[in-house]
Amino acid sequence: MSRYLAACNNNSKKAMTLYRLNLRLSQELFTIISCFEIALRNEIDRLYSVRYGADWLRDSIETEFFFKSKKLAD
Repeated sequence: MSRYLAACNNNSKKAMTLYRLNLRLSQELFTIISCFEIALRNEIDRLYSVRYGADWLRDSIETEFFFKSKKLAD
């Protein structure tokens, strides 16, 4: 709370209002970021599946550090 109090010149009512607004904003951004993360992960999976096959992630574990292999340089 100290940051909110400092921003509001120690006015606790304004600080609490600012805190609640920040919570609401954080909740909204979390939802947006979560959706973006899922879409990005799905697109990465789609692209790697086309290039390296449906089991690319499992295969990457079995082939000694897939992300350092020469396959990616192709």
